[in-house]
Amino acid sequence: MLTDLPPGPQLFLDDYFIESIKGVKRAMAAPRRHPEPVLSETDEYTGLHHAVGLYSSDGVGCIGDGRFRMWYFVKSPLGRSHAYAESVDGVRWEKPTLGLVAVNGSYENNLLPTAQCGATGYPITLLDNGPDFHDPSQRFMFLGCRLPDGGANLGAWAMFSADGIHLTSAPGNPVLPYEAWVWRENDQREKRRLFYDNMDVFYDPARRRYVYITGMLAQPEDGYVGRSRTGSIRRLIGQCESKDFLHWSTPRRIMAPQHSEDMTEFYNMSVLCRNGLYIGFPRILRDDLPADEGADVQGIGWTELAISRDGNNWTRLAGVFYDRSPNRNDFDHAMAWLRSPVYAHDEMWFYYWGYDEGHKVGKRQIGLARAKTDRFMALESQEAEPGRVATKVFGTACRRLSVNADADGGVRVRLLDSSGKVLPGYSFEDCCPVEGDAVAHPIRWKNQVELPDAKGSGIAIEIEIRRGSLYAVNLLG
Repeated sequence: MLTDLPPGPQLFLDDYFIESIKGVKRAMAAPRRHPEPVLSETDEYTGLHHAVGLYSSDGVGCIGDGRFRMWYFVKSPLGRSHAYAESVDGVRWEKPTLGLVAVNGSYENNLLPTAQCGATGYPITLLDNGPDFHDPSQRFMFLGCRLPDGGANLGAWAMFSADGIHLTSAPGNPVLPYEAWVWRENDQREKRRLFYDNMDVFYDPARRRYVYITGMLAQPEDGYVGRSRTGSIRRLIGQCESKDFLHWSTPRRIMAPQHSEDMTEFYNMSVLCRNGLYIGFPRILRDDLPADEGADVQGIGWTELAISRDGNNWTRLAGVFYDRSPNRNDFDHAMAWLRSPVYAHDEMWFYYWGYDEGHKVGKRQIGLARAKTDRFMALESQEAEPGRVATKVFGTACRRLSVNADADGGVRVRLLDSSGKVLPGYSFEDCCPVEGDAVAHPIRWKNQVELPDAKGSGIAIEIEIRRGSLYAVNLLG
């Protein structure tokens, strides 16, 4: 029996919650693309628009006072820079004058003072600890990098901010060195890079730690063969952890190509923690492929899914979650690299990097894709007969149940005891069927609204779905 499950969604990206399925199959649930980029190249900043952080103003991943906030990467007249934008609706963005960085003698711009705080390389990453964080001056935590062309003290630099705009450099920077000595098999030492310039950070509430997901590079002994368009390097994903955001473990590899001739590369991964499930969004690069058949080889990219139940060991799921546009005139025809979503109303909003021509060529802009809440993977009924999904036996103190589903033919639910017998009053015949599209169809039975007490012997759920898709079961307190 599963241990007592807390309130919240149980998603179907793996079999953790599932005992058996019949007449259904898993399918990726791709978000819907907004037709135009939401942040485009401008005359003053002609460089790269990478969304490096996206939060609502209340810091909890949903709209608070109506403002969305974005921190992003550009190439300004000063070189590699980071900028700030705000939006009321998440689509139309404004660039407030911050007055913090001088460009050609003027402070009339929206640039952030990250370079003054040590982050002179390409990326930054950040998280918002929320308005109730114990140290208000560290509500926003940033990581940036200083690369070999950025001077001395190379590595990852930590920065803190009370408002996400005015930054201070953390003591003891860099908090993670750029290189470290390693031993080779011949008992010789050499210096190797610990990470490269792609960074994502999240807080793991279950283990009370900060987790830094970073790009890593393959080593000669890995034996990868073949060259990408930009060289013999092979980009991988690594992970390290910290309890205080200042002292980090050594990065270790968590995702790599499956075999030596696999030309897949990983341009890092954003992570969403969702009720005990870690959902990763690995950004895939194939630098050996063209955007169109017969065109110049300039690289393409898309976004996949990966999952973990312990936050340490990751499984990459088969298939593409969000693909580049097939239309060669679209801003994301070559690449579409998602970040983890912002939850807004009953939707997830994914902001992403859209490239029109290829890797390191053409325009790079920020796009938006939307999906209904928690719709990453669907269990789709396939036959004329209804599909069945049975959960494992679990305990819970929750007393109500809803399902996230889109079903023209309806959904019914019955409850079973630990031996597999239908509980009296909770059969399919007793269930009041629900149909249509909703992220939280309430489940009721003729004479029962609440779940039975399941903290002792436990219960199992069996769901019947006709002509539709099932995304999650929601346990409600």
